[in-house]
Amino acid sequence: MSIIDKEFLWKKLSKHFNDGDFHQVISLIKANSNVLNSINKLRVVNLGAEASLRVNDLTQAKDFLEQSIEIKKDQFEVYYNFGVIYELEENYDKAEILYRKSIEYNPNSSDARFNLTIILEKTKQYSAALYEIESLIQIEKSYEVYMLYGSILTELKKYSEAMNALNKALILRKTPDVLNNIARIYRKIDDHQKFFKTLSEAYDLDPNNPLTNNNLGVYFEITGNYEKAISHYMKSLSKEESPQTKLNIGVIQLKQQNFEEGWINFENRWKDTSRLQKVINSSKPLWNGCHCESILVWGEQGIGDEILYASMLNELLNYAKKIYYACSSRKITSIMKRNFNNINILHMDDIKNDSFFDFHIPIGNLGRYLRKSINSFHKVRYKLKSDPTIRNLIKSKFNYPLIGISWKSNDESKNLNLEIFKNLSKGKYKLINLQYNPNPEEKKLFDELGIIDSGYDLFNDIEALLALIDCCDFVITTSNINAHLSGAANKKTFLLNKLGLKNFHYWCSPNNKSLWYPSVEIVKLECNLNLPDKFGFIQDL
Repeated sequence: MSIIDKEFLWKKLSKHFNDGDFHQVISLIKANSNVLNSINKLRVVNLGAEASLRVNDLTQAKDFLEQSIEIKKDQFEVYYNFGVIYELEENYDKAEILYRKSIEYNPNSSDARFNLTIILEKTKQYSAALYEIESLIQIEKSYEVYMLYGSILTELKKYSEAMNALNKALILRKTPDVLNNIARIYRKIDDHQKFFKTLSEAYDLDPNNPLTNNNLGVYFEITGNYEKAISHYMKSLSKEESPQTKLNIGVIQLKQQNFEEGWINFENRWKDTSRLQKVINSSKPLWNGCHCESILVWGEQGIGDEILYASMLNELLNYAKKIYYACSSRKITSIMKRNFNNINILHMDDIKNDSFFDFHIPIGNLGRYLRKSINSFHKVRYKLKSDPTIRNLIKSKFNYPLIGISWKSNDESKNLNLEIFKNLSKGKYKLINLQYNPNPEEKKLFDELGIIDSGYDLFNDIEALLALIDCCDFVITTSNINAHLSGAANKKTFLLNKLGLKNFHYWCSPNNKSLWYPSVEIVKLECNLNLPDKFGFIQDL
């Protein structure tokens, strides 16, 4: 092919590319690539890679890019495009390597650094993401960069700095997205008035924005206006399909005891894979309430939820001859074996095939068939027994009336200040710690507040934790595993429920008594530093 012919080919390829005829670009390059020399081929295969990306043919794009790298290695654009491909394939480790390679060849490549920062945020490498975004902001001070900066700072709980970054984005472009991100910070710092005010401002900009309507749904849900909450959730769904929004509706319906619709919408949690710790892969069908030979039930979401929903396990014996339960954590297998003698208890990692059961079901889905009315809760007799040897050892060690306390959860919005318990140790009761992993500052307060440290590893030794709870006269706790263990042990429990929380459906009840755990009383807290007057009886005992 002559130089003139090669230039004609390039003009033809360029015209097709500019006209958006990307498939024709790819076909022409593949038909003529063998006759191009390395200098001409480099720009041609790079154009082919770009055309392939435009039509989402990632395999062909990779082929062109590999040819390009063979010709010339130090091309930051090629590594960037490779990174884009692996990001689209959700291979974030590979994408991170390639974006870093692109930056190595061109430190001022704002696109590569921006995409790298997004990858680091997605993979929860927030400190590394902060480093990259702070480097990027020296190069580019755009709306998108300030938005990303604000998001990362929010994840790092640097709320003041995050607000500053988002306000800079707001100056550049006033959009519902930036207002929603600002509102998110107000919610995290428990400023519900400004949370609502900012969302209202976003709503005025665009009343049909799905994110704004979803967040307004959250606001009205946490303030107890369920009808308005559902209205906004439905409006969000009308503009954008979202499993999370359907799940939000399901949770409200369960709170309202609308079990028939609530359990169905609650199953949308399975469409958000970030919620799942482990999943059973099986060709066997999901159990649908039928009578059968055998059912495998498997744990999901967390130990607390497993303990809660395990209250339905024995009822399955009315539907099948053999019931298997697979725990998601080995920490509770011994507890389950001791308390469910008629059910085969195993761990999810022990399941090598699905030949031993006919149907399977995640434990939270059982409610759809076994908790269809309030009456179905009243018939339940559920109590977890602790290990008698451990319980007797604890009783001999701490031979006085005990109040078990805990104040933190994995969800920091539920956390309380330890000093809330400062006036509880003045009567005959001794306070004993049930909180796993208290920080050094909290441990220093134990002596001052009269709190006993049992010496057990309460994070890993759930048997000891259950026995310790069993030795308490009653338990005061925020929403965490202790609330579930104490409720399942039928121990008198006060669940401290901060106002403004988006509560789980099982901690909502019209009479402040848990439907799932009759011994749990739900106590609404208006202040993080003071217990309600109802706890004054402790000082008088």
